[in-house]
Amino acid sequence: RPTMDPRAPMEEEAKEGGRFPSSSNSSISDQKSEVASRTLPEQNSRMRLSIEMGRGRRALIAKNKIARRDVRYTMIKNGDLRLLRWARCSLCRKWRRLAHLAPLESFEASWTCQGNRYQDLKMQRCEMDEEPLHSNEQLVPKTNLEELKALENKRFYDELHQFLVERGKPMRKNPVVGGRKLDLHRLFKEVIYVGGYREANRIDGTWMRIFRGLENNSKRVTNASTRLKTAYKNLLSEYEEAFFGSQS
Repeated sequence: RPTMDPRAPMEEEAKEGGRFPSSSNSSISDQKSEVASRTLPEQNSRMRLSIEMGRGRRALIAKNKIARRDVRYTMIKNGDLRLLRWARCSLCRKWRRLAHLAPLESFEASWTCQGNRYQDLKMQRCEMDEEPLHSNEQLVPKTNLEELKALENKRFYDELHQFLVERGKPMRKNPVVGGRKLDLHRLFKEVIYVGGYREANRIDGTWMRIFRGLENNSKRVTNASTRLKTAYKNLLSEYEEAFFGSQS
């Protein structure tokens, strides 16, 4: 004859009286589910806000950059495929020829003739006529532009690698900043445009301003100035001196 567990009536009575839950494991599980149901929406909300803020910063940076329609490239017919750069003044709307290493990617939408460095000083005034193309110069079609930019970038890296090997300082690995490879060609153009390595070190905040214009820009990188400066010093400063001379 089946026997009754003497504990059974006590447990049943306790459950009905509500003195303790039917299962401690299920209670803990329910509590965790309740906490998760409260925290997950909060985490998702913070994540969405972070993403939107990041998009907003990138959109703001993009909005302040010079428009593609105000930038153009030319090249010499039957030449060495070297891209020549032009920008259109936001005031007089005239095209101005720029230095070969001008970092158009960082030009602001409010760029004017006055910001045209390394050209004849008279061309920094809106009153001057627009310079025509040379007889052997032609506009680069947009369909070929990205390919030519890639070739230009590759040529720079090839020359830099060869230079560093000859100096006994081969580049083992391209520096990474903010989770992205640092574009040394872009960095070189940015530093040259502010006057070179010495000038970038002389003016406070220059390295940080350069960093904000790069694809590597991120608030997570707290030592951006130091890392850019170190990368340039180790890989590009001697190249700059050889490229322009010791008085650059």
